[in-house]
Amino acid sequence: MKLSTKITLGFLVVLVLLLINAGAGIGSLSSLLSGTSEMAETDNLRADLIQREAEHLEWASRLKSFVFDPETKTLDVQVDPKACAFGRWYYSDQRQRAEALLPALAPILAAIEEPHRKLHESAAEIEHVHRSIDRDLMARIQEIESGHLEWAAQIQQALLNGETELNVEMDPGECPLGKLLYGPERADLARDYPEIDQALTEIEAPHRLLHASAARVRDALAEGGAVAQTDQPAWDRSPLDEPLPLTAVGAGAVGQDPEAERLYREVTAPALEAVRRGLAKVLAAGNERLQSLHQSQSIYRTISEPNLEQVREDLGAMGAEVRAQAQTEQATMREKGQRGIWVLVLIAVVALSVGILATVLIVRGTNRQLGGDPGILVAVAGRIADGDLTGSLPRRAGDDKSLLAAMARMVERLRQTVGEVRVGADSLSSASSEVSATAQALSQGATEQAASVDETSSSIEQLNASVQQNTENARVTNGIAKSSADEARRGGEAVKRTVDAMKEIAGKIGLIEDIAYKTNLLALNAAIEAARAGEHGKGFTVVAAEVRKLAENSGVTAQEINQLATGSVAIAEEAGKLLEQMVPNIVKTADLIEEITAASGEQAAGIGQITDAMSQLDKATQQNAASSEELAATAEELNGQASQLQETMSFFRTGASGGSSVRAAPRPMHSGSGKRASDAGETEVDLDDFDQKDFERF
Repeated sequence: MKLSTKITLGFLVVLVLLLINAGAGIGSLSSLLSGTSEMAETDNLRADLIQREAEHLEWASRLKSFVFDPETKTLDVQVDPKACAFGRWYYSDQRQRAEALLPALAPILAAIEEPHRKLHESAAEIEHVHRSIDRDLMARIQEIESGHLEWAAQIQQALLNGETELNVEMDPGECPLGKLLYGPERADLARDYPEIDQALTEIEAPHRLLHASAARVRDALAEGGAVAQTDQPAWDRSPLDEPLPLTAVGAGAVGQDPEAERLYREVTAPALEAVRRGLAKVLAAGNERLQSLHQSQSIYRTISEPNLEQVREDLGAMGAEVRAQAQTEQATMREKGQRGIWVLVLIAVVALSVGILATVLIVRGTNRQLGGDPGILVAVAGRIADGDLTGSLPRRAGDDKSLLAAMARMVERLRQTVGEVRVGADSLSSASSEVSATAQALSQGATEQAASVDETSSSIEQLNASVQQNTENARVTNGIAKSSADEARRGGEAVKRTVDAMKEIAGKIGLIEDIAYKTNLLALNAAIEAARAGEHGKGFTVVAAEVRKLAENSGVTAQEINQLATGSVAIAEEAGKLLEQMVPNIVKTADLIEEITAASGEQAAGIGQITDAMSQLDKATQQNAASSEELAATAEELNGQASQLQETMSFFRTGASGGSSVRAAPRPMHSGSGKRASDAGETEVDLDDFDQKDFERF
């Protein structure tokens, strides 16, 4: 098996084990990631449930604050069970995902719907019936009523005792009721309790009259009854209104000042009764609000709190289920993680063992194929690179297939080859010297022969040039004679055609004369007709006269041309006769010149053949001379290459006696196969294996 194959197989085995390890790791990680995802969903669900429970506790706290805290005037909670955070979660697909993740939540989720709905409905009912009231305000109203009764009792006591001074509050804005009616808190009362504010508004007038009557009673006591009688006010004429009896100090007691007593009985006592009735309305409105408050508190205690507790219990149960599921998933993940770790450790141990075994096998196989330590091979290669072929290589017994054994055979073969190349180089050097001397002698003889051939070729070329010049002149003369004969013949034919054309022209001119005559007659007739036309034909008469003149001129010109054409025909006929007499002589001259040209051509052809033969002989002689010179140069170059080869081969040290200084006897050169027989037991060197491109030709 090849070394590369062994290394490749070893790495493939390790790679496969690593892939198996990676696959197992990825599988474990995938399982853990899946479990982590489920755990994350479980944790998110548990966080959501805790958040929903906290939100409902805050919701209940706001509802309780609205019911029991007088400072909380508005209910800021969600009364729609489907609009709160838990309701939106409960009636969405998140609930279905939670049930799919934890089937045990399904009955709990089904059970929580009813109390959750009742809880929000109770908030809506509380918001509908709830009317807040400040209990301190109710107690303050009662104290105000008691204070005004004491205030009236002081006035009665002063009247019974006959006192001249009245020590009670006269200003209606300074008493406790006045501070309530005219103080800054009245605006808060109007905003929070509008019906109480309405009752207080009804109290304002009698309350002012009450304090004003006290001032008049005081003045009456001080003046001794001089104060005028005052009628009972029109706003308080009800038969139910009775003056307070003056029994504070004893039945039938009579005061010292009748006028003051009358003011008290007719003004102060009715005003006080009106104030008391107004305060009774205030207390009734407060009690009505207090009853609605008690009703809302009852709804909270009987409906909201139980359902809130049930919702909390259900949310707690769901949280417990989620926690249990999370603990189960954590235990499962821990188990999967431990199992994955053991699988990875086992695969890693197997991979390490297989890797060590593969390394040992590869190293042993590599050493077996190399035949020894790589350092030995490096040293041997260095010696061969330095040209040292003298030493022997250490080999194990029976080792004939390793790299070291192959290198030992290579060194032995190189040693033999270098020796043979040295002997061949010496023989080649001697033979090249002999070839060089022979080539130089052959080159000198070829050069002399080439000079003689050159002289002969020059003489023949001059003779050939003269013959060719004569032949060319005869050819040109023959051509001129033939051309003259042809031109004379064509001239005769042209004269004949000219005579015929002139005769035809004469005929045409006769037609022109006839046309001119007829045109003249027509012009004359036109002049006659124009004269007959009188004044209207004057213009046409002028035109007819001009046409007549043109016809007369055309007739005269046609007659002159006819005369000239007749004379030209005679001359052309005479020229034609002369050309017919010249043509036979010209043709005969051309035939004689043609015979001279043919004889000159044959002579020139013979001289040309002689010239070609001499040219070929000259070329052959020149080529022989060039080949001889090239052979001499090649022999010199071969001698130099042989010397260079000897110097190159002297680089190798084979341990043979004489080294590179030993010269072999010259051997005859053969032009046959290019092989030489070697001594017995030696290999043959095939000279055909040398590439001719390695040598330079001259």
